[in-house]
Amino acid sequence: MSRTLLAVASAVVALATAAAAAGGARTERVVFFPFRGSLVAPAIHLEKSVRGSCSYGSEFATRWDAWSCTASGGRRYDPCFSGRRTGAGAQLVCMESPWSNATLLELTRPLPQALANVVGDPRVHAPWALTLATGERCALVRRRLGTIGGEPVNYACAGSAVLVGLPARGSPVWTIKRAATIRAKARPAAIRRAWW
Repeated sequence: MSRTLLAVASAVVALATAAAAAGGARTERVVFFPFRGSLVAPAIHLEKSVRGSCSYGSEFATRWDAWSCTASGGRRYDPCFSGRRTGAGAQLVCMESPWSNATLLELTRPLPQALANVVGDPRVHAPWALTLATGERCALVRRRLGTIGGEPVNYACAGSAVLVGLPARGSPVWTIKRAATIRAKARPAAIRRAWW
């Protein structure tokens, strides 16, 4: 990408950040629930169904109802969200981000409640996914991508952009450092929505 395009992209992000702050906007904080009662929420698009079991609390969504699971064929899913039922035969919804297609996982054995993540408000932990003021969608990375300016790359966005570090929560509009690529300089970007 040319330096001119990078400069233009950086200017657009800076303008979106300034506009969000000036407009009295506030970062929306969303705790994601894929169930409505005991049924999968209508907005969730189920791509497939598998059978499997869960070993411990999710590594990506630090909440009591999020799990790291493995399908009978060996594929790992994380996070998988449980509903009210937790025994064999219960169904969990597995999604990589709030906007991705879902896999429905039917438990072959009960959830290991003793290995669940801590109970409490998940919003005290790092968000699972972020939507920037520009509309970019970014999810917590599943493998280490390196560092920029000494800080870890924690989120990957659609395309090649990455987010560095964790959200700065000191003002109504949260920000995070965004880089156009893993090799680019990171600049502040406004966060429209944070998902847990």
